[in-house]
This record gives sequence, structure tokens and C-alpha cells, in this order.
Amino acid sequence: MMVKKSIPVPDAKPDDLICACKGLRLKDYHKELQENPELSFEDVLNKTGAGSSCTACLLDLEYFYVSLPREKNAPNKAAKASMADERSLKRKIFDFIDRISPSVPYKLANRFPIISGAGIDQHIWVSNRSLLFEGDRCGPSFDVDFTARDAAGNICHRQRLKVEPEAALDFMVSKFIAPPQSDSELSVGSVEVIRRGKKQGFRGTTRPQTEILARDGTCSVHGQSYKYPGERWFSLTHVPNDQRVFLSFINFAATENEVTIEYPMNVEDLQLRKRHFVTKIPGNGAHIHEVQVTNSEAAALAGRHLAIKWTASTEYNCHIFCASPDLGRFSIDHS
Repeated sequence: MMVKKSIPVPDAKPDDLICACKGLRLKDYHKELQENPELSFEDVLNKTGAGSSCTACLLDLEYFYVSLPREKNAPNKAAKASMADERSLKRKIFDFIDRISPSVPYKLANRFPIISGAGIDQHIWVSNRSLLFEGDRCGPSFDVDFTARDAAGNICHRQRLKVEPEAALDFMVSKFIAPPQSDSELSVGSVEVIRRGKKQGFRGTTRPQTEILARDGTCSVHGQSYKYPGERWFSLTHVPNDQRVFLSFINFAATENEVTIEYPMNVEDLQLRKRHFVTKIPGNGAHIHEVQVTNSEAAALAGRHLAIKWTASTEYNCHIFCASPDLGRFSIDHS
């Protein structure tokens, strides 16, 4: 399975894509910053749409936001006065409240699936390093709250740790999930990771990553926010003799989430029977589904991708695991 990778910052050229999902190139991003130098980082993201589908590019976007040269010409006094006069009474009241209110830490939340099985250890990493390890623009101290839940949504463990500047936090989470009954199976849960800065500063490199250590290999993926309810598709080349594929779902809502999984799609001409699975995931719960394709079905699909469709009724996240038949090696990606 493919692993999403951000463009190496030192080697980036003007025509390089810095957000593949939105087709945003470095030169276009630079032009936007030059034409609108007063925009905040969040305003630039909203205007360009960058980082809204997949957040793998956010570190590069933030780096270029603070490093690309541009002139920040402040408006003259007359312009400022004109802008102030145009504010509504409601806006003026909010601006006054903002000026006198103390700063509070912003809640940065991610969730990951946790898998448990024979010979599997899963960790969460939160790294607080300076950009390019140059000792500059490092995030402040962060409090990191971990909440592990089982498949039913019950809280198994809570803990608060701290990650200091130029340090990394390694937290093992698979030990909180009960192992499956068989070595050929997987059990699942989830972990919520919440970061809060101790003072104002950069988020920097602190977005959490999960690492899965199996008997014969390791893999990792970054955290991300939830998906909205509705329909999504995923396709892959599935060879049952060489790999096993699992879909994990995390329910972000406190209410039940009904997930429907269907495959193979768009193969009516092959006369393959479409499989249909419906799972009701409890509030804050999790579910793992193994994609079941027989050797004869794989032979009929030869030359075609296996297309999978699912729908969810509330906010959720889905991750795809590709494993060796004995579950000794894994790769992981988000949908």
C-alpha cells in the first residue's frame, strides 16, 4: 500500500506540488502570500483549500508560511480608521472581549485505531522537534492527554504526559486492549490524543504518529481529524494468498454509528456476488472488518482493482491495514 509522503522542504522547487490533494504548487502558494501578506496561516488554508482533504502537507505549508519572503505593508492610519469604522457593533464588542481575555490553549485532537494480536505492539509518538533540527522555531511544552477505549467505547486507560521542546514522547497503547481469542485474529480499540500548548507558540512537529511493531516488520501513519457521515470508496489489488486486508472504523460520536460495507463493486459483468455487511458501532467504539475475498473471486478479478464502498451515519475515521497471512507484517493508511 502507498504511504503518503510530504515533499522534502530543502529540495522544493517552484513547480513542486506542496498539496497534492488540491493541486497547489509552491509558486502559487508564494503568490498568494505575496498578494495577501497579512493573512494568518489558517486564513491561507481556508482560501486555498490546502490541507482540508489530507493533512500530510500541513508541516510543509506551515514551514513555507513562515519562511517565504514577502512584504508585510501595514495599512496606514487612515485605512485603519476606515476599517475600524466599518466594523459592526457586534464585531467591536467581540474585539474588545478578545483584547481583555486571557489566552487559553487550543485543543488539538486526533484518534487512532489500536490493534491487538500475537506479537504486536502499538505505540503513539509525539515529537516536539525544531524545524530541520536547527534549534529554531520549536514548539513550546505540550500537555498530551491519552484516552484508550475498547471496541464498545468503554474507557480502559487515561493518562497525561508532557513533551518538552527538542524531545519526543513514546506511549505504548496496545497493552490496554484485550487480545483476540486466536493468534490468527485481531482485536481493536481506539486512543484519543489531545495536545494543549503550555504557552503560545508553534505546533511544529507535534502532530502524533502511531507505530505498529509486528514480528517481521513495522509501519506508521499520522493522526487526522474525523470524516463526515456519508459514502466513501476505496480500491486495492487484493491477493488472498499473499495478504490480508482489514478495515477499522472509529466512531467519533457519543451515539451509535451504523456502518455499511459493500464489495466488490462495479463487477456485474463478472457475475460476482456482492457482499454486504452492516455493523452498529457503539458511541466512541471501534470495529475491525476483514475483507473476505476467495481465491476464485480473486481469479475473476484478475486485472481489476477490488472496489469497496462504505457508508457511515455519524462522524468516524477509517484505516486500512494490509497484513501478511500470518499477521507478521503490517502496513497502515487512512482512507
